[in-house]
Amino acid sequence: MIDAWSREPQPQEFRRGSTGGFDDLLDVIRKQGDRLRDSTKNLLGSAGIRLKPGRMVVEQSLDVEGDLTATGSTTIGGRLDVTGNARFSGDTTIGGNAAITGTLSLPAGIIGNDALATPIEMGAANASQTGFALSGTSTPLAVGVIPIPAGFSRATVHTFSTMSVILDTTSTPVAYLAAAIDGVSGLEQWGLLMTSSPTVTIAASSVRELGGLNGGAITVSCMARATAAIGVTAANSANTTATVTFRR
Repeated sequence: MIDAWSREPQPQEFRRGSTGGFDDLLDVIRKQGDRLRDSTKNLLGSAGIRLKPGRMVVEQSLDVEGDLTATGSTTIGGRLDVTGNARFSGDTTIGGNAAITGTLSLPAGIIGNDALATPIEMGAANASQTGFALSGTSTPLAVGVIPIPAGFSRATVHTFSTMSVILDTTSTPVAYLAAAIDGVSGLEQWGLLMTSSPTVTIAASSVRELGGLNGGAITVSCMARATAAIGVTAANSANTTATVTFRR
């Protein structure tokens, strides 16, 4: 016969009692672990970083204090600050500001003028004229016209003029020549015609900075006159050459 004194004791008959300070210490450690897990489980999300299949999305500004290497496609919608070396071997789109504090090296020819803040385009003109007469009033000769490219508002114009005239009277006039840009003459040069030296050649040059351009054209010319009338002679000749640097 098995009585209360001879049977095997069962675990459920004995409730576990408190062990005092040891149980309290375990409870504190457990609660600290829960708080630590809750505070770190969404660090990326709180920084604006989301993970998607095959990619990571950064929704806020990204500061890279070391080197940055991207071998695939990169899209940056905000500001990107890279203080180290940055290498993008794939397609890269930056929608915000990009601050580059070091040297930027780009292959030649990959940036067109239209993408630059101050692109440059060149223009030129060469005009000549013969068989003219001179009077006491300054007259434009050998007029050249340089079209202004669309989208350009400033220009630096260099022009050079030459003129040769032959004395066809007994008088000894002084011939004057100036290089003009859009009708504005530069410094006037002169040459004395004498019966013993009936031919004179004069050269003049000018440079102007033009602004506020909006289409149209720039004209360059020789501006010539004489203190006494010089009649038409086939050998009288004038030539104007000009180069223009256009800027936005």
